[in-house]
Amino acid sequence: MQTQNVSNDLENLLKDAEKLAHLGSWKVMLQSQETKWSDEVYRIFGYQPYEIEPSYINFMQHIHPEDLEYVRQITADAISGKSEKSKFNYRILDAQNSLKYIYSEIMVIRTKDGCPINLTGFIIDNTEQKINELKLQESEKRYRHLFDNNPMPMWVTDKTTKRYLNVNQAAIRHYGYSREEFLNMSALDLRPEEEKIRFLTATPQQFTSLNNKNGEWVHQKKDGTRVIAEIYAEDIVFNGREAWVILANDITEKQMAYRKLERSESHLLASQRIGNIGSWEINLSQTGPEPYAQTYWSDQTFRLFGYAPGEITPSPNFFLSRVHPDDLERVTIATTEAVSTQSSYSSKHRIIHKDGTVRYIENIAETIKDKTTGQSLKMIGVVYDITDQTLANTALKQSEANLKSIFENPDISYVLLDNELKIISFNTLANDGFLSEIGLELLPGSSFIDYIPKERKKEVYETYAAVVAGKSISYERHFVGVKGSKTWNAIQLSPVKDEMGNPLGMIFVGTNITEKKLAQIEHEKLVMDIIQRNKDLEQFTYIVSHNLRGPVANILGASNLLREETVDESDKQFLMDGLDTSVKKLDGVIHDLNNILKVRQALETAKEEVCLATLVNEIQSGIWASGSEYVQFLTDFSECESIATVKSYLHSIFYNLITNSIKYRKPNECTIIEISSHTCGEKIRIVYKDNGIGIDMAQYQNEVFGLYKRFHNHVDGKGMGLFMVKTQVETLGGKIQLNSTVNNGCEFIIDFKK
Repeated sequence: MQTQNVSNDLENLLKDAEKLAHLGSWKVMLQSQETKWSDEVYRIFGYQPYEIEPSYINFMQHIHPEDLEYVRQITADAISGKSEKSKFNYRILDAQNSLKYIYSEIMVIRTKDGCPINLTGFIIDNTEQKINELKLQESEKRYRHLFDNNPMPMWVTDKTTKRYLNVNQAAIRHYGYSREEFLNMSALDLRPEEEKIRFLTATPQQFTSLNNKNGEWVHQKKDGTRVIAEIYAEDIVFNGREAWVILANDITEKQMAYRKLERSESHLLASQRIGNIGSWEINLSQTGPEPYAQTYWSDQTFRLFGYAPGEITPSPNFFLSRVHPDDLERVTIATTEAVSTQSSYSSKHRIIHKDGTVRYIENIAETIKDKTTGQSLKMIGVVYDITDQTLANTALKQSEANLKSIFENPDISYVLLDNELKIISFNTLANDGFLSEIGLELLPGSSFIDYIPKERKKEVYETYAAVVAGKSISYERHFVGVKGSKTWNAIQLSPVKDEMGNPLGMIFVGTNITEKKLAQIEHEKLVMDIIQRNKDLEQFTYIVSHNLRGPVANILGASNLLREETVDESDKQFLMDGLDTSVKKLDGVIHDLNNILKVRQALETAKEEVCLATLVNEIQSGIWASGSEYVQFLTDFSECESIATVKSYLHSIFYNLITNSIKYRKPNECTIIEISSHTCGEKIRIVYKDNGIGIDMAQYQNEVFGLYKRFHNHVDGKGMGLFMVKTQVETLGGKIQLNSTVNNGCEFIIDFKK
């Protein structure tokens, strides 16, 4: 009893340890497929212990789709003997569809003769650690991206030595030093002599102050050119050293522009005239009977109203007298409120030019206040002539109306997307198409990727991103609507750019080509049927000329000799035996031809839903009953459990492949057969693998599915198996291909349409 208690305590302790460490263990008996999971395996997959059946299928169905083939291959390599113990990382989607990162180790237990019997291992939930690693990597990546790709010069300086620890490409280009030269310099080397003393005596606050003119520094480029740099600095730790990351904004031209502007008001007036921009000013501090008598207009402001500079006395009342009557009330309220509240305002409206024409202007104003008392001193503003722009916008609206009539073309679907693939606009036909095909209505502002099936999102996003970047793409696509309707569309994806060539987004254009495509498919089907019939005719011609000719010649020769009276009894018996053999060969060839013709005939047998696991189990039971106990089956039909097809044909295909794997197995080695199903777009794919002696595809590439073709002589056979497999696959509307090398088994890939 004490021993039992100790055992229970140890078991409970082990469970607690697994739970704390997020570590689960498991075991699979390969012969019986019996599977055991520890409690923590269930929890890692999002279940309570024993909530689901522990099995290979339930394990594999939680593997992330992108890692599924990798995990299968690791497991297969371990079972086949390529590695006795494997360590690897992968992702899973648990019962709540949450992504988890898993570390796993597996080990294979074998018999003395090397046949695998048990598969054991453990899994550790590394999600929290992995997410932290990814966050750290992303943070470092963002820093590197911001630093390396910043268009402004940046560097990292050691606080103590003032030496450069890192520098970006913008600094290298701007200052003319190479990266190696920068990293052998200090901050002093970038300054002229008179700036070095100021730099050495500056306090950290002065060095980084943006409100103090000491935040501006004179730098000297490699070629001796001096520039004025505005410095922005932040404290960081770089490779374990206290440092500053510094951004240097070259304001040399900006400072020169300010100084030139201060020296010459005429330049301002000229720029106003060139830009057709006027400025004005109203004294708000003046009191008396005419509080706003001190009003100033620039020369260009006079010209905007059609007057020569100084021709009239500017005032708010005169300004209002030139406003278009239809806009007067709105403008009067806005300007009166702005002056009375001494606030900023902006308005667009019409004015009557001196010559009587109507012009459009934009007026923007701002109140200037005394910093000490807060009293409003004056209101300053600018006035723009936006006549040309306004008329252009009116014309644009007309163009948009014309475009809309094209946009609503009843035969073509349009969807306009921005750079982030969000929907800007679409026409009625496009919206109707998405409603009928996927049952969703297009909504402006929503992501176009949300309307794409999950399995195609990544591919479509990459394609559309390439189009936004400037690439035009055309393709055809088949759609099955929510009500089962089938359509074909020709898709044209084109980038949209502005006048400067900058990307604005893309336009999706779809044209219904169902009738044309169906006619094309029917034509291609007829051509393929003719080609296949020609191939069949060539094959039958070959059989007739080679496989029938020999037996028939023997029969004719033997029958002629039997008619001769000189033939004794022993020779007659010999000829009769030969005649019998030739007749049997002739009958065998005719029987083979009859079987081929039966398969080639149009299928009239009703299709049914065939469960792949059940079909393989039926064949497997028959094989084991015949004594082939050294065969191990690994199946995974989780992606596609059944196929609508002719069961007898599919049974024959699987049976021929399985019996071939057993016939051509490696001596003294357990035969391992792996069969899995997959959904690949519009296809269902069956992958069949074995670990047999394989076929030399370099030599037999074009003969492998031929009639009466054999590639190994140590086993009896007629060379009909693979020919019949290919014939039945194609009769069911599928395609088959073989990948194989000598001593590395065979892999058959069979694709059927959904």
